[in-house]
Order: sequence, then C-alpha cells, then structure tokens
Amino acid sequence: MTKYIYFNEDLDTESVTDLVDKVYRTEGKMRIYISTHGGYSNQTAFLISALNSRKKDITLVMTDFVASCGTFFLLDFEGEMEFFEIDVLLFHCVDRSQLGIRKEIMDAKKLRKMDMDCNRVMAQRFYDKGWFDVKQKRKFLRGEDVVMYKDEIMVKYNNL
Repeated sequence: MTKYIYFNEDLDTESVTDLVDKVYRTEGKMRIYISTHGGYSNQTAFLISALNSRKKDITLVMTDFVASCGTFFLLDFEGEMEFFEIDVLLFHCVDRSQLGIRKEIMDAKKLRKMDMDCNRVMAQRFYDKGWFDVKQKRKFLRGEDVVMYKDEIMVKYNNL
C-alpha cells in the first residue's frame, strides 16, 4: 500500500529533519506532495539527498505553489516526479541573509561573488534541463523572479 505525505512548510532545519524522519520511518512506496515558499539551500540539498537514497520508493508530487529552493527538486531529485494542481513555480537567485551585528567580519564582495557564481551554475542547469529558455535564463541572472504558471509548467514538464 502506498503511503501519502503532504509537506507544506518552509524548507528549514526543523521541517526538513521532521520530513526525513517520517520518510525513514515509512516502509514501502510513498507519494510526497510538496508545496513550499522555499527556505534554505543547504537544508534543501540535505532533504533531496535523503529522498534520493529512497528514490525507488518515492514519487515526488509538486503541487500548488513551489518557490525558491523548492525548485531545486526539479534539478536534483532522481526519482519519479509528477505535478498535481500546480499553480506556480517561482525561481529566483540564491541569496543569503547577513545578520547585522557580525556582518562586518565577512567580506561582502567575496560572498556576493560566491552567490553570483552559484546563480550562474543554477541558471545554466535550469536551462540545460529545459526549465528555462534563453529569455528566462537572462531574467534570472539579472536578479529578477522567473514565474511560471500551470500551462507553461505542464508544457515544459511534458517536453523534458
């Protein structure tokens, strides 16, 4: 029997750890529905790695609204993926929060360069996988949001 899990939270340490625990306590096949406004890149990478370790048992279902690092599943999840009642995918450049008190100890220029290098790689990966066209890639790299609605999402998904 297939188990169903619905994840509708930000991708942070607590929510990701809870989902990974749930996945590892569940035996057999799973359908995990994902709707998220995003969260943290490292925690998302950790979650994707954990899900990939059980990729034969998991169907990931993108639903409702998926934004920010939630779009990383499109690049890195290796198992079966579907879309159900997806309304919006929102892509944007990776950025980082800098806390006020100690930010002066970090080199902001180096951090900005690291972010831009990462964003160039991400834009190219979205382009190579068929999620971005040239215009969307350029828009992304200018720091603008790339928003896709249901019809465009399904056309791109069906052409992958």
